[in-house]
Amino acid sequence: MKLLMSLTTGLVVMFIAAGCQSPRTAGQSITASIVDGSSQMATVLRIDDQRLARYVSVKSVNSAVKHDGFLQAQVEVVNNSKRDYAIQYRYVWFDANDMEIYPGKRPWQQTVLHGGESVRLQGISPFPEAKAFRVQMRPMP
Repeated sequence: MKLLMSLTTGLVVMFIAAGCQSPRTAGQSITASIVDGSSQMATVLRIDDQRLARYVSVKSVNSAVKHDGFLQAQVEVVNNSKRDYAIQYRYVWFDANDMEIYPGKRPWQQTVLHGGESVRLQGISPFPEAKAFRVQMRPMP
């Protein structure tokens, strides 16, 4: 009986601790949108995780509309440390009305940035209606 009580108490404490953990969110995000129908993009960088920002910085953001009408994006990130640093990233796409296309269905991709390495994170919109994108990055769990 005492063993059962101890196990039950342990499970309750474990479930409470798991419920109190903060959800995994993006540590950095870059939002870019086409300005007045031109090929120029307006970009905004948002940093929510200072530790990630210390290790990984954004070097450039490029985009182009391919001949078939799909928006192609490329974000170059740099590992500012001498050690390997693993991140996850995903692209989120928006239409001309700033409505997310296919919301919540994009999987996180992962990559390892070696010390001092620069990597281009590439994405192509799933629909030709995409006029803007956001790249979210977070450290690997």
